[in-house]
Amino acid sequence: MIENLPFIKLPGEFTSLLKRNFQTKKEQEEFVIKKLAENPAIVVVLEKSIREMKKEMNMSKAVRAYGWEYIRDKLAELYLNRTLTHRYMTNNPNFSLQDLVEFEDKFFDFSTKGISRTFLLGFYLKLSESRLMDEGTLQNANLLESVKNISRFIKLRSVKSLRTDWLILTVWHFVQFFGEENFEEVLSKCHNEYRVLYNELDEDQKETMIGNLISYGASIKDHYTLLNGFILN
Repeated sequence: MIENLPFIKLPGEFTSLLKRNFQTKKEQEEFVIKKLAENPAIVVVLEKSIREMKKEMNMSKAVRAYGWEYIRDKLAELYLNRTLTHRYMTNNPNFSLQDLVEFEDKFFDFSTKGISRTFLLGFYLKLSESRLMDEGTLQNANLLESVKNISRFIKLRSVKSLRTDWLILTVWHFVQFFGEENFEEVLSKCHNEYRVLYNELDEDQKETMIGNLISYGASIKDHYTLLNGFILN
């Protein structure tokens, strides 16, 4: 059984930063500082978290000193802790981002430098897993691990993508539907074309897949990708 992925209301400024294709370090620093300033409340919590490590450090200084990924991981930890504990915790010894970092690393070879879309997918999946567990509808004990395990099938395409998240999510559905043992053979028969592969699905599978992709697109506010058929190209 494959999950019916939920719509998750993700934090807007964080999602925008994860989708952004930064061309230079200077552009990255300026945009991160500007975007986060739109939410003064999260800046206060973020700076409190930073100052537990560096007393004199504020958000702007931290972005310039440690880079976007440091801030990104701090924010992800705050938001995920908020979901799990219902309050912002700046220091939770029982919480780790290790599984999310490992998820991103697993697809490193297919990602474009400067974009955190694989991290965004992992972030969404962790929140989805929590939601589905609360609702008692979780099919896979570890949703993040289930998606991570299809990394070897991405290699069959040998591509780098600006939208790695959509590529991963699409392939995960196909592997779930056709099975790990049969996927390579079926993909080969379809001439490595995902559009042809999609047509091999039955109507229920198509409905599940499109429903999940719509849920993800709505959650990250990326309707353009789905509407323009990127996933099946």
